[in-house]
Amino acid sequence: MTRILYRELSTSQSQEVSVGAFYARRARRLVPASVAVLVAIAVGTVLVLPVSRWWNTGFDILNAGVYIVNWRLADRSVEYLSQDSAPSPVQHFWSLSIEEQYYIVLPVLLALIGGAVARNRLHSAVVWLTAIAFTLSLGWSIYYSEVASGPAYFVTTTRIWELALGGLVALTAVHLARVPSLVGATLTWAGFAMILATGFLLAADDLPFPGYIALVPTVGTALMLAFGDNAGGRGAELVLRSKPVQYIGDLSYSLYLWHWPFVVIGGYWITEGLRPVTVREGVILVAASAIPAWLSYRFVEQPFRDMKSLTSSTLASLRMAVIGIAITVIVGILVATANPAARPTTAAPLPPVIASGATGTGPSIGLPSTKMVKATPMGAMLLGADPSASPEGRVVDSVTRIRPTAIAAQQDNPPVYANECHVEQSEVRVKTCTFGDRRGTVTAAIVGDSHAAQWVNALDYVAVERKWKLQSYTKSSCPLFDGTIKLKESPYRECRQWNNALLAELTGPQKPDIAFISNLDHSTIDKTMADGLASAWRKLSDAGVKVVILQDTPRSKLDVPPECVATHVESLSSCATPRNAAITYQGRSQREAAGVVPGVVVVDMTDWICPGDQCPVVIGGVLIYRDKTHMTATYSASLGPILNQRLGSAVS
Repeated sequence: MTRILYRELSTSQSQEVSVGAFYARRARRLVPASVAVLVAIAVGTVLVLPVSRWWNTGFDILNAGVYIVNWRLADRSVEYLSQDSAPSPVQHFWSLSIEEQYYIVLPVLLALIGGAVARNRLHSAVVWLTAIAFTLSLGWSIYYSEVASGPAYFVTTTRIWELALGGLVALTAVHLARVPSLVGATLTWAGFAMILATGFLLAADDLPFPGYIALVPTVGTALMLAFGDNAGGRGAELVLRSKPVQYIGDLSYSLYLWHWPFVVIGGYWITEGLRPVTVREGVILVAASAIPAWLSYRFVEQPFRDMKSLTSSTLASLRMAVIGIAITVIVGILVATANPAARPTTAAPLPPVIASGATGTGPSIGLPSTKMVKATPMGAMLLGADPSASPEGRVVDSVTRIRPTAIAAQQDNPPVYANECHVEQSEVRVKTCTFGDRRGTVTAAIVGDSHAAQWVNALDYVAVERKWKLQSYTKSSCPLFDGTIKLKESPYRECRQWNNALLAELTGPQKPDIAFISNLDHSTIDKTMADGLASAWRKLSDAGVKVVILQDTPRSKLDVPPECVATHVESLSSCATPRNAAITYQGRSQREAAGVVPGVVVVDMTDWICPGDQCPVVIGGVLIYRDKTHMTATYSASLGPILNQRLGSAVS
């Protein structure tokens, strides 16, 4: 694209680029096939995927249609509550979005340069502009991939350098052609090896990507493009010029569009959402996508690209693009709103909650969930003192009523999220909300990561019953830990800073009387998980704070249990998880740390979450999990009375 645009710019008498004609060519090439695939994804979503996915997928389709879905995916990648969500069938459109954003801007920039620079300086000006874009974007990509690998993968700014490198190859092709053919051939094979090596690099999930790792496939591709025509028939271009590879190259755009929807939607159809797609199934699905890819290439992509009424008129091509994009916008909205129940709800802040620095109002104490539990026995309350003997704990295929609904369950979060006192991964400031009895003379704290936050509703019940003031101190992916843990294999510095400030607050003049602590096990850097936990707990204990450990909860075999409930409402037993699998990774470090810190009380609520050999997804009419490892706020609330009894007089 850069070579075509520069040739037009440098050969025209007025140094102009026909921006409209360029956009028209891109539209004929890309829009028809992408519209066809997005419409097919919309149909597949409604026919195959659970209703709970329709809202997000619909708006993914809309954003993909207007080529900005990469920013939507980047935004969702930093939302902790979205990180366990199922993959979008439109996710692969992120790269197409970046490409089109780049090519919307590029001809405009070249046109501006053409109008401002003399002809004898035109080439150097374009090369310098491209080189600057390459350098700035690469530097930003390396930095941002280290500090925020999720959004760094999707945002345009970390990927511009990859496209700019191709531009540099095109702009310097005349000079590169002077390289001896033997050297050129060697460099193409080196580039080919770099591309193959990328698969092994990506298998190591501890490397930041794109960052500097993306240099390997990108530079490898650049070497093959730069020297393929100058390799004297001895380079890696021999592979690329073979007929099978050429044929795949012709289909590549359609294959790119179709393969991922087949994996996501076809995978759900095969597994019914009960397990991940196997490698074998994935290969079969990708191979099967070649059929619609060929049909799309033959009957959509080629006809529109060569259609005489479009190729002869820039305006007609642009009009076609606008109509196609409008279709995807309408289809996306229709999918998102096809079932009103599919729309996620955002819970309003639940009083009485006091965010840091704010004040609470109203005479009532306790969350609405606490009052609901008192009025209506449900969930864990129905298991009684011996859960294993209770019929409510048995795995069944259907129940009369489930609360929250399968659609609402994924948003059934503890109120610390709605009230914005849960600290996100990028934040370091200590924030707190107050629950329970605001006038209580005993102060309890719930401390830890999101696995601590899930206990807020249960502890609110305890605090109300015991007339305690309950304060929350929670941060995403960050346990109370004296040391440095890893976040996606990089040092989680924000967690360490937060912990340092938090420990100072919890052991200072305003320290709580009791600290309830819970967490998921994390990878660490400078000490073992158990050692870091024990060190932090010991500091609290030495300051006179009673330390109570809420052992981590069992986990589901499913990534998104509510989807299974929505799909298998008459066969809920298929959503159950074997107890051995559910508790395999549960609370190991917690138990080890508790053994070396005197006075620590450990409370294990496992039997009220998984009473038997199979862990159900619904107990007492309440859906237990909102995702693989977190309880719904409703089920947490139902654990309140049981937790209060279990604490007994050990915590007074």
